[in-house]
Amino acid sequence: MDKSLPELITEYLAEQEELRGVSAHTLRAYGGELNALVDFLESEGLAPALERFVALELRIYLAQRRQVGDSDATLARRRAGLGSFGRWLVNKGHLGGNPAKLLPRGRGLARPLPEVLSVEEAVRLVEAPRAKLSLEERDLALVLMRERLDLSPAVLAKIKIDEVNVGYGVIRSAVCRELRLPEGTRLALAGYLSVHPELNPRDDHLFLNGVGGRLYSRDVEAAMVGYRKGCALRARDAALLELLYGAGLRVSEAVGVSTRDFDLERWLVTVRGKRGRERIVPCGEAASVTVTEYLELRDHLDPKTDRLFLNRNGGPLTDRSVGRLVKRYAREAGINRPVSPHVLRHSFATHLLEAGVDLRLIGEMLGHSSLDTTANYARVAVGRWRDSYDRAHPRARLQQRLL
Repeated sequence: MDKSLPELITEYLAEQEELRGVSAHTLRAYGGELNALVDFLESEGLAPALERFVALELRIYLAQRRQVGDSDATLARRRAGLGSFGRWLVNKGHLGGNPAKLLPRGRGLARPLPEVLSVEEAVRLVEAPRAKLSLEERDLALVLMRERLDLSPAVLAKIKIDEVNVGYGVIRSAVCRELRLPEGTRLALAGYLSVHPELNPRDDHLFLNGVGGRLYSRDVEAAMVGYRKGCALRARDAALLELLYGAGLRVSEAVGVSTRDFDLERWLVTVRGKRGRERIVPCGEAASVTVTEYLELRDHLDPKTDRLFLNRNGGPLTDRSVGRLVKRYAREAGINRPVSPHVLRHSFATHLLEAGVDLRLIGEMLGHSSLDTTANYARVAVGRWRDSYDRAHPRARLQQRLL
């Protein structure tokens, strides 16, 4: 008895996972593309049999997908998935030829140009986690006053704002003896007082919560614990964004990096890409510095894995969490358009190409198996070069004047 398309699809996906080591994300994508074809056939009242995997049916399927709004990029991905499955069917002896080879390529299925940040936007984005927050300023002052002045949470919670003179570096309070502030503590307290009005004070105590009310002793304890974890998380985010842009990593590669994968003195990171292929990528001084700073704070997240990037509970950070982080920091950086981790990868490649780096070298750093994939960035760069030429070259301006 001949096998149905769903049965063959199941075999194909199982073999891809077993023999090629395809990632779970890629398998889901392959399965989604092929199951969409099965759904289409069934919606047309056709049995999802092998004899329906022919060029005419596949053309009708892609035409229907375009009518319901699939983009050129999505259609190209569907065609590639059908082609891969068709090759497998031929290799297994189920078909004599691959009907997906007869599907149109060209303009109708061309990939769109990848979204790219400007250099200035990329810099704003990767530096966004370094911005100080009002409560971080408060918590730093709390930690230093606890450690340097040996003040208990109960005492810290009772100090009034008018009992502190940061200009002279002194505290005169009824709850503690007159104290001189060490220079680092004085500066931290001055930093907090500069953002104190942002908390909309509703109390005359020095240390306030996020809505302007006073902190009690139990809140002081929690704030100091939260400060250390918060610093670790902000350091993590800075290192993550620097690595995505500084090394052009896929999001799956970034979350898969372990603490042992860095040569921070030589600014290199070992990455495991698609199908387990390993490569060594330069990540630059900025990324190396931020990773070093994060490693010094990472233990505050109570690590339960050797993965470099942890969530707040000490487990490994996920692809989806990274996507949310990138979107959040893009908003904080004032970038008013969709930004994903892959946009940082595109920006890495395009900015290197615009700076004159060889396309083949960029392809190696990105982990591309084919130069055709890397060549897509050349299309971006050429478009940007043309715009720059039109704006800057005297002959270009002359042509515009004549028109």
